[in-house]
Amino acid sequence: MEKINELMKKYDINACSVTIVKNYEVSLSEGFGKNIDTETKFMAGSVSKPVFALGVMLLNGSKKINIDKDVNEYLTSWKVPSERNFVPKITLRQLLSHTAGTTTHGFTGYNRKDKIPTIIQILNGEKPSNSDKVVVDTIPGTTIKYSGGGTTIAQLAICDKLKKDFPDIMDELLFKKMDLSCSYQQPIGKYKLTNYAKGYTDEGKVKGDYHIYPEMAAAGLWTNSLDLAKIGIEICKGFHNKSDIFDKKMIKQILTPTYKYSDGKRGRGIGFSLKEDNFFHVGLDEGYISDFNFNKNGNGFVIMINNSSENAFKFIRDLKDIIYDILNWDNENKIIPTLGLEKYEGKYYDKLNNLKENITSSVITGELALIRSIFNIWNAYALFLT
Repeated sequence: MEKINELMKKYDINACSVTIVKNYEVSLSEGFGKNIDTETKFMAGSVSKPVFALGVMLLNGSKKINIDKDVNEYLTSWKVPSERNFVPKITLRQLLSHTAGTTTHGFTGYNRKDKIPTIIQILNGEKPSNSDKVVVDTIPGTTIKYSGGGTTIAQLAICDKLKKDFPDIMDELLFKKMDLSCSYQQPIGKYKLTNYAKGYTDEGKVKGDYHIYPEMAAAGLWTNSLDLAKIGIEICKGFHNKSDIFDKKMIKQILTPTYKYSDGKRGRGIGFSLKEDNFFHVGLDEGYISDFNFNKNGNGFVIMINNSSENAFKFIRDLKDIIYDILNWDNENKIIPTLGLEKYEGKYYDKLNNLKENITSSVITGELALIRSIFNIWNAYALFLT
């Protein structure tokens, strides 16, 4: 794939992992860059969320939990807080589909020398946590509100219920069954991972090579494109009742919209974004981007890179065009994920009527661009509100 090497040189990307799947079979899987191979691990960012959701659904299928019960029934070390005398009842189904109304969009991670907060400190917004308290500030079940905070509540609920460490839970539920070398271990010292790509941003190499994400279910998965593609293949097989891991009933629940957007074509399932026959997710950690795209008929791809710079987003865009041609996907099949924030498109001004931000469709098309510009959007919106 000389074109990929050319793109990497053009956009200054030094490590990339790509797997393409056709008709349930891996047609290409390769690591690109110096000392990069198919086993090299990258951080998956928010692609950690749907992988976690698969584990939860396996627990649901074995009746060890019920995804439609109040999550407080499983939480013992912490409880979902009341908000202005409102005591919310939220479920794992809602948390995994971002319909629980919980706050905290995402997480920035921690330098390896930082003091790492516990999950309870993160949920309470207490030091040394670098994120806000997670609360329910929207009526559950009424809309999409993308929330890494909600996923972290779900992580704690599963750990409280099973009384085990989160990485061990996911190893037993999914990774060992599928013979995958993935791990949610944070930091990776216990994982004994040596073959990994060091993260880069616009400022250069990430200090300490990578950030630690105690919010493991939301952003902490270490993996490669091949292992993620194997998960995608197995989901497709499950949908057609051909999987030894996932039964059809489970996969149909995952790929059925819990919430539909106004266009009627897109929605949120359990863990995944959906568009017609496509299921997908993207991820962004400090120094890493991942893109997981599949359709139910056994075709798809996974891209992972060790860069979250401005050029990295352009690289992903151009690389996807190459892959679309390989898969013979036309414009209707090209997946354009969003977080339902199209309503924020427009011009934002401060009190002195100075233009502060022009949010266009090119900015809000796709979660990658949206996550990248989320702080700019928020700053502009805050100015607009004042």
